[in-house]
Amino acid sequence: MAQLLPEHANFEDRLATNALIRRLLKDDMLISIHDGEEWMLKKSKNRKEILETMSQTGEDTVRARTADGEHVADFYLIYHNGSEKEPMCTISDHSYNDYANSVWDELEAKFNKMFGY
Repeated sequence: MAQLLPEHANFEDRLATNALIRRLLKDDMLISIHDGEEWMLKKSKNRKEILETMSQTGEDTVRARTADGEHVADFYLIYHNGSEKEPMCTISDHSYNDYANSVWDELEAKFNKMFGY
């Protein structure tokens, strides 16, 4: 029931986190989750496990690594960050590189279309 995950997130936060994780996994990334205090999950490809780990605090850093362990990008998420009808507010920052920018642009276009912006 990934649609109900992350557990402590509102609807728009869930849209953003699910879309981000799906997009990263589509690119065969290993995903780590830092909850603002410690790394709660390291180098996972299990979508359900990743989403269950998220939103336990008010923020998460999602780290994407290639299969050989190269750090590609970080995405900083803040939950309940004014994201009502604006899922991209959840992803409040990301690494500035071609990969992270392309992920951001793709998700932003998806949600703009979904919400009619």
